[in-house]
Amino acid sequence: MICEGDLRNFRIEQIFSLTVILIVLGLASCRTVRKMPVASVKPISTEKLLRRVEQNVLDFKDLSIRRIQCNFSSSQTNSSFQMNLKAKHNDKILISISKMNIPVGRVLLTPDSVTYVNYIERNYFVDDYSVFCDILNLSLNFDIIQSVVENNIFYFQYNSKSLARNSYESYVEEGRYVLQSDFNENFVRKEKRYNNIFCYNNLSNYSENIVSQKYLFNAFNFALEKFIIWHKETGWQLESVFDNFTKVDKQDYPGSIDLKMITPEDIIELKIRLSGFSTEKMDDLELRIPAKYTKSRF
Repeated sequence: MICEGDLRNFRIEQIFSLTVILIVLGLASCRTVRKMPVASVKPISTEKLLRRVEQNVLDFKDLSIRRIQCNFSSSQTNSSFQMNLKAKHNDKILISISKMNIPVGRVLLTPDSVTYVNYIERNYFVDDYSVFCDILNLSLNFDIIQSVVENNIFYFQYNSKSLARNSYESYVEEGRYVLQSDFNENFVRKEKRYNNIFCYNNLSNYSENIVSQKYLFNAFNFALEKFIIWHKETGWQLESVFDNFTKVDKQDYPGSIDLKMITPEDIIELKIRLSGFSTEKMDDLELRIPAKYTKSRF
Protein backbone atom coordinates (compact mmCIF):
# COMPACT_ATOMS: atom_id res chain seq x y z
CA MET A 1 0.00 0.00 0.00
CA ILE A 2 1.07 3.62 -0.59
CA CYS A 3 0.56 5.61 2.59
CA GLU A 4 -0.47 9.28 2.71
CA GLY A 5 2.92 10.44 4.01
CA ASP A 6 4.71 8.66 1.20
CA LEU A 7 2.47 10.40 -1.34
CA ARG A 8 3.27 13.87 -0.01
CA ASN A 9 7.01 13.23 -0.32
CA PHE A 10 6.52 11.49 -3.65
CA ARG A 11 4.90 14.52 -5.31
CA ILE A 12 8.09 16.58 -4.92
CA GLU A 13 10.21 13.64 -6.06
CA GLN A 14 8.02 13.28 -9.17
CA ILE A 15 8.48 16.82 -10.47
CA PHE A 16 12.18 16.92 -9.52
CA SER A 17 12.90 13.55 -11.09
CA LEU A 18 10.76 14.27 -14.16
CA THR A 19 12.65 17.48 -14.89
CA VAL A 20 16.05 15.86 -14.35
CA ILE A 21 15.14 12.86 -16.51
CA LEU A 22 13.98 15.04 -19.42
CA ILE A 23 17.23 16.99 -19.32
CA VAL A 24 19.44 13.95 -18.87
CA LEU A 25 17.74 11.92 -21.60
CA GLY A 26 18.58 14.65 -24.06
CA LEU A 27 22.12 15.06 -22.81
CA ALA A 28 22.68 11.31 -23.00
CA SER A 29 21.36 10.42 -26.45
CA CYS A 30 24.52 9.71 -28.40
CA ARG A 31 26.23 7.44 -30.92
CA THR A 32 28.06 4.13 -30.54
CA VAL A 33 30.61 4.32 -27.74
CA ARG A 34 34.14 3.14 -28.46
CA LYS A 35 37.42 3.89 -26.71
CA MET A 36 40.55 5.37 -28.23
CA PRO A 37 44.06 5.03 -26.79
CA VAL A 38 44.79 8.02 -24.58
CA ALA A 39 47.95 8.87 -26.54
CA SER A 40 45.95 9.04 -29.79
CA VAL A 41 43.63 11.80 -28.59
CA LYS A 42 44.83 15.16 -29.87
CA PRO A 43 43.37 18.53 -28.79
CA ILE A 44 40.92 20.20 -31.16
CA SER A 45 39.35 23.65 -31.18
CA THR A 46 36.19 24.48 -29.26
CA GLU A 47 34.43 25.29 -32.54
CA LYS A 48 35.27 21.89 -34.07
CA LEU A 49 34.27 20.02 -30.90
CA LEU A 50 30.93 21.85 -30.77
CA ARG A 51 30.34 21.02 -34.42
CA ARG A 52 31.01 17.30 -33.84
CA VAL A 53 28.80 17.25 -30.74
CA GLU A 54 25.94 18.79 -32.76
CA GLN A 55 26.05 15.78 -35.09
CA ASN A 56 24.58 13.70 -32.24
CA VAL A 57 21.26 15.58 -32.38
CA LEU A 58 18.46 13.03 -32.68
CA ASP A 59 16.23 13.64 -35.70
CA PHE A 60 12.98 11.92 -34.74
CA LYS A 61 9.30 12.19 -35.65
CA ASP A 62 8.06 9.73 -33.00
CA LEU A 63 9.97 8.43 -29.98
CA SER A 64 8.95 6.14 -27.13
CA ILE A 65 10.80 4.74 -24.12
CA ARG A 66 8.62 2.05 -22.60
CA ARG A 67 10.37 1.63 -19.25
CA ILE A 68 12.31 4.14 -17.14
CA GLN A 69 13.09 2.65 -13.71
CA CYS A 70 14.02 5.33 -11.15
CA ASN A 71 15.54 4.93 -7.69
CA PHE A 72 15.60 8.15 -5.69
CA SER A 73 17.43 8.58 -2.38
CA SER A 74 18.30 11.38 0.03
CA SER A 75 18.86 11.72 3.77
CA GLN A 76 15.10 12.08 4.20
CA THR A 77 13.64 9.42 1.92
CA ASN A 78 14.21 6.48 -0.38
CA SER A 79 11.78 5.79 -3.20
CA SER A 80 11.48 3.86 -6.44
CA PHE A 81 9.03 4.40 -9.29
CA GLN A 82 8.65 3.84 -13.02
CA MET A 83 8.01 6.11 -15.99
CA ASN A 84 7.49 5.78 -19.71
CA LEU A 85 7.84 8.53 -22.29
CA LYS A 86 6.24 9.14 -25.68
CA ALA A 87 7.06 12.12 -27.89
CA LYS A 88 5.85 13.49 -31.23
CA HIS A 89 8.19 16.11 -32.66
CA ASN A 90 7.02 19.74 -32.35
CA ASP A 91 3.71 18.52 -30.98
CA LYS A 92 3.45 16.64 -27.67
CA ILE A 93 5.42 14.82 -24.98
CA LEU A 94 3.54 12.39 -22.71
CA ILE A 95 5.04 10.91 -19.51
CA SER A 96 3.30 8.25 -17.42
CA ILE A 97 4.35 7.61 -13.80
CA SER A 98 3.65 4.53 -11.66
CA LYS A 99 4.73 3.20 -8.28
CA MET A 100 4.58 -0.49 -7.30
CA ASN A 101 2.65 -1.09 -10.56
CA ILE A 102 -0.02 1.42 -9.45
CA PRO A 103 -0.65 4.34 -11.88
CA VAL A 104 0.26 7.54 -10.06
CA GLY A 105 0.04 10.30 -12.66
CA ARG A 106 0.50 11.41 -16.25
CA VAL A 107 2.01 14.60 -17.67
CA LEU A 108 1.23 16.01 -21.12
CA LEU A 109 3.48 18.75 -22.49
CA THR A 110 2.43 20.78 -25.54
CA PRO A 111 3.99 23.96 -26.94
CA ASP A 112 1.54 26.03 -24.85
CA SER A 113 0.62 24.04 -21.75
CA VAL A 114 1.51 21.57 -19.03
CA THR A 115 -1.27 19.16 -17.93
CA TYR A 116 -0.88 16.81 -14.96
CA VAL A 117 -3.42 14.20 -13.86
CA ASN A 118 -2.99 12.74 -10.35
CA TYR A 119 -4.68 9.32 -10.19
CA ILE A 120 -4.06 8.89 -6.44
CA GLU A 121 -5.59 12.17 -5.27
CA ARG A 122 -8.09 12.27 -8.15
CA ASN A 123 -7.30 15.77 -9.32
CA TYR A 124 -5.51 17.56 -12.15
CA PHE A 125 -4.03 20.89 -13.12
CA VAL A 126 -3.49 22.71 -16.40
CA ASP A 127 -0.92 25.47 -16.45
CA ASP A 128 1.70 27.15 -18.58
CA TYR A 129 5.44 26.60 -18.15
CA SER A 130 5.64 29.03 -15.25
CA VAL A 131 4.82 25.98 -13.10
CA PHE A 132 8.50 24.99 -13.34
CA CYS A 133 9.43 28.42 -12.01
CA ASP A 134 7.04 28.03 -9.09
CA ILE A 135 8.38 24.62 -8.08
CA LEU A 136 12.03 24.48 -9.19
CA ASN A 137 12.99 28.04 -10.20
CA LEU A 138 13.77 26.73 -13.70
CA SER A 139 12.78 28.67 -16.80
CA LEU A 140 11.59 25.93 -19.16
CA ASN A 141 9.36 25.76 -22.23
CA PHE A 142 8.38 23.10 -24.77
CA ASP A 143 11.19 23.96 -27.20
CA ILE A 144 13.80 23.68 -24.47
CA ILE A 145 12.52 20.31 -23.26
CA GLN A 146 12.26 18.97 -26.81
CA SER A 147 15.77 20.19 -27.60
CA VAL A 148 17.26 18.12 -24.81
CA VAL A 149 15.27 15.05 -25.89
CA GLU A 150 16.87 15.62 -29.30
CA ASN A 151 20.31 15.85 -27.65
CA ASN A 152 20.71 19.45 -28.81
CA ILE A 153 22.41 20.23 -25.50
CA PHE A 154 23.46 23.79 -26.26
CA TYR A 155 20.13 24.96 -27.68
CA PHE A 156 18.70 25.96 -24.32
CA GLN A 157 21.85 27.76 -23.22
CA TYR A 158 22.72 30.04 -26.11
CA ASN A 159 21.06 32.26 -28.68
CA SER A 160 24.20 32.32 -30.81
CA LYS A 161 26.89 29.78 -31.67
CA SER A 162 29.56 32.44 -31.40
CA LEU A 163 28.66 32.95 -27.74
CA ALA A 164 28.99 29.20 -27.14
CA ARG A 165 32.40 29.16 -28.84
CA ASN A 166 33.60 32.06 -26.72
CA SER A 167 32.28 30.67 -23.44
CA TYR A 168 33.85 27.20 -23.46
CA GLU A 169 37.42 25.97 -23.28
CA SER A 170 38.26 22.74 -25.12
CA TYR A 171 40.96 20.31 -23.93
CA VAL A 172 41.77 16.61 -23.46
CA GLU A 173 41.51 14.81 -20.12
CA GLU A 174 42.21 11.09 -19.59
CA GLY A 175 41.52 10.26 -23.23
CA ARG A 176 38.26 12.23 -23.49
CA TYR A 177 37.42 15.60 -25.01
CA VAL A 178 36.25 18.23 -22.54
CA LEU A 179 34.21 21.40 -22.88
CA GLN A 180 34.38 23.54 -19.76
CA SER A 181 33.10 26.97 -18.77
CA ASP A 182 34.22 28.41 -15.45
CA PHE A 183 32.57 31.23 -13.59
CA ASN A 184 34.40 34.58 -13.80
CA GLU A 185 33.44 38.22 -14.25
CA ASN A 186 33.87 38.17 -18.04
CA PHE A 187 31.75 35.03 -18.18
CA VAL A 188 29.02 36.75 -16.17
CA ARG A 189 28.87 39.66 -18.62
CA LYS A 190 28.60 37.30 -21.61
CA GLU A 191 26.13 34.98 -19.92
CA LYS A 192 23.83 37.60 -18.43
CA ARG A 193 21.46 37.71 -21.40
CA TYR A 194 21.86 34.21 -22.80
CA ASN A 195 22.60 31.55 -20.21
CA ASN A 196 20.33 32.02 -17.23
CA ILE A 197 17.90 29.15 -16.79
CA PHE A 198 16.71 30.39 -13.40
CA CYS A 199 13.47 32.32 -13.04
CA TYR A 200 14.19 34.52 -10.05
CA ASN A 201 17.07 36.84 -10.79
CA ASN A 202 19.00 38.81 -8.24
CA LEU A 203 19.98 41.65 -10.54
CA SER A 204 22.25 43.25 -7.94
CA ASN A 205 24.31 40.04 -7.71
CA TYR A 206 23.78 38.16 -10.94
CA SER A 207 26.61 35.74 -10.14
CA GLU A 208 24.28 33.89 -7.78
CA ASN A 209 22.56 32.34 -10.83
CA ILE A 210 25.67 31.43 -12.87
CA VAL A 211 27.19 27.96 -12.68
CA SER A 212 30.38 26.34 -13.96
CA GLN A 213 29.98 23.43 -16.38
CA LYS A 214 32.16 20.55 -17.56
CA TYR A 215 31.17 18.06 -20.30
CA LEU A 216 33.28 14.97 -21.10
CA PHE A 217 32.88 13.35 -24.54
CA ASN A 218 34.02 10.05 -26.01
CA ALA A 219 36.98 10.82 -28.29
CA PHE A 220 35.90 8.39 -31.01
CA ASN A 221 32.32 9.49 -31.65
CA PHE A 222 31.89 12.57 -29.42
CA ALA A 223 29.19 10.91 -27.30
CA LEU A 224 28.58 12.56 -23.94
CA GLU A 225 29.78 10.23 -21.16
CA LYS A 226 29.76 12.52 -18.13
CA PHE A 227 28.88 16.04 -17.08
CA ILE A 228 29.48 18.08 -13.93
CA ILE A 229 27.73 21.34 -13.05
CA TRP A 230 28.71 23.23 -9.91
CA HIS A 231 28.37 26.53 -8.08
CA LYS A 232 31.34 27.43 -5.91
CA GLU A 233 29.61 30.14 -3.90
CA THR A 234 26.61 28.07 -2.83
CA GLY A 235 28.47 24.76 -2.57
CA TRP A 236 26.24 22.56 -4.74
CA GLN A 237 27.28 20.18 -7.51
CA LEU A 238 25.41 17.93 -9.96
CA GLU A 239 27.26 15.02 -11.57
CA SER A 240 25.91 12.49 -14.08
CA VAL A 241 27.52 9.39 -15.58
CA PHE A 242 26.14 7.48 -18.62
CA ASP A 243 26.84 3.77 -19.25
CA ASN A 244 25.46 0.45 -20.66
CA PHE A 245 24.62 1.85 -24.09
CA THR A 246 22.00 0.02 -26.14
CA LYS A 247 21.24 0.21 -29.88
CA VAL A 248 18.27 2.33 -31.03
CA ASP A 249 18.08 2.28 -34.83
CA LYS A 250 21.46 3.68 -35.90
CA GLN A 251 22.23 5.30 -32.57
CA ASP A 252 23.05 4.12 -29.08
CA TYR A 253 21.29 5.27 -25.91
CA PRO A 254 22.54 4.74 -22.36
CA GLY A 255 20.89 1.91 -20.49
CA SER A 256 21.93 3.44 -17.18
CA ILE A 257 22.24 7.01 -15.90
CA ASP A 258 23.54 7.78 -12.42
CA LEU A 259 23.08 11.27 -11.00
CA LYS A 260 24.32 12.73 -7.74
CA MET A 261 23.45 16.21 -6.48
CA ILE A 262 25.51 17.48 -3.55
CA THR A 263 24.28 20.49 -1.58
CA PRO A 264 25.28 21.92 1.81
CA GLU A 265 22.10 20.38 3.22
CA ASP A 266 21.97 16.95 1.60
CA ILE A 267 23.19 14.44 -0.99
CA ILE A 268 20.51 13.40 -3.48
CA GLU A 269 21.00 10.45 -5.82
CA LEU A 270 18.89 9.33 -8.77
CA LYS A 271 19.68 6.05 -10.54
CA ILE A 272 17.86 5.55 -13.85
CA ARG A 273 17.62 2.38 -15.94
CA LEU A 274 16.09 2.64 -19.43
CA SER A 275 14.77 0.05 -21.87
CA GLY A 276 12.23 -0.43 -24.67
CA PHE A 277 13.21 2.29 -27.14
CA SER A 278 11.27 2.76 -30.37
CA THR A 279 10.99 5.32 -33.17
CA GLU A 280 7.98 3.67 -34.82
CA LYS A 281 5.05 5.88 -35.76
CA MET A 282 2.49 6.37 -32.97
CA ASP A 283 -1.10 7.50 -32.85
CA ASP A 284 -1.88 10.97 -31.51
CA LEU A 285 -0.94 11.44 -27.85
CA GLU A 286 -3.93 12.24 -25.65
CA LEU A 287 -4.44 12.69 -21.92
CA ARG A 288 -8.01 12.08 -20.78
CA ILE A 289 -9.12 13.78 -17.57
CA PRO A 290 -11.81 11.75 -15.72
CA ALA A 291 -15.05 13.71 -15.32
CA LYS A 292 -15.14 13.47 -11.51
CA TYR A 293 -11.58 14.76 -10.98
CA THR A 294 -11.23 18.20 -9.42
CA LYS A 295 -9.05 20.97 -10.75
CA SER A 296 -6.18 22.10 -8.50
CA ARG A 297 -2.70 23.58 -8.49
CA PHE A 298 0.39 21.47 -7.99
